Amino acid sequence: NYCYELFLAGRDGEAQAQCRAALAIDADDPNALNNLGRALMLQGRNAEARALLKRALKASPGNPAILFNLSRVRTGSP
Repeated sequence: NYCYELFLAGRDGEAQAQCRAALAIDADDPNALNNLGRALMLQGRNAEARALLKRALKASPGNPAILFNLSRVRTGSP
């Protein structure tokens, strides 16, 4: 997913914008929700991140990447 590639390239602002654009098209896109949640978590915006990750998990129950990120935001681990 393009959002994730941008994050890996260190282009966080562009990645967040791309995730938000994807969510404007499909508000329940689990990849965009997960990636944006991860980005917000890394910025210390844990409450926002947690809400997005919970939505992602609802859209894709049992997804290991989402579960991993949700566990990290709950423990405060970067």
